[in-house]
Amino acid sequence: MQNPINKTTPTDNNTTQTDSHCCTHSPASLPSPLACTASTNTQREIAEHLGITSEYLCAVFKKANEVSLIMFINQTKLSKIRSVMKRENRKLYEAAEPYGYSDPNYMSRLFKKYYGKNVTDIKA
Repeated sequence: MQNPINKTTPTDNNTTQTDSHCCTHSPASLPSPLACTASTNTQREIAEHLGITSEYLCAVFKKANEVSLIMFINQTKLSKIRSVMKRENRKLYEAAEPYGYSDPNYMSRLFKKYYGKNVTDIKA
């Protein structure tokens, strides 16, 4: 694991703050709720939890992990949704809803994008 990046940023009271707690950890080692165990985490929520901007979080995450934060979040959620669909024989909309996805058409497009297959092919 790499050392945290110590970035000094200005605060509201004209002082500076060091962002040494930023996410240069491997995705699996991020503390909850940052490990995407909370079903509906967004990059904005994670950044707010860390007290940094979403843009900075995304830049540091991608530099440290060589994958964008949104791609990591989507892959993690899709993997869990896929597992629920297979294990519990659920339909896409049933498995996706607890993970913050309410549009089955969007979910179908994400599955196609990340797995290169239709969701019906994956479930089988």
